[in-house]
Amino acid sequence: MGTRSIRRETIRRGQFIAWIIRRMDDSSQ
Repeated sequence: MGTRSIRRETIRRGQFIAWIIRRMDDSSQ
């Protein structure tokens, strides 16, 4: 397994978490 795949998955997770935070902010307003 190369470092690229790990870095790619980390970015994907970051985007997913950011999406959840966005939804939480939208629902709170």
